[in-house]
Amino acid sequence: MKDLFFVFHGCSDVPQVLSDVFNAPVFTIDTANSACLGSAYRAIHGLVAERNVSLADVVKLAPEPTLAVTPTPGAEEVSKFGNTIFLFISCLLQNVGVC
Repeated sequence: MKDLFFVFHGCSDVPQVLSDVFNAPVFTIDTANSACLGSAYRAIHGLVAERNVSLADVVKLAPEPTLAVTPTPGAEEVSKFGNTIFLFISCLLQNVGVC
């Protein structure tokens, strides 16, 4: 199953970038102060997670999310290539003692 991302702020470019990088659909919740709402959901989840309450359970009464964007065709291949380069560079930096 693919990951699902929920974006709670108004930046128009971020959802498409997330969708392309992670090859997953991105959903938004259209509400005022939505960045604060997303933070509040995560905070509540942090408080109840020790009782095995999932994030899905925390947000089940939230407004219905709307599909904002889907991955751009071909973005998955670019993302895989970029991730490979990132991992390679990370390994090189660790081997020379930079990290």
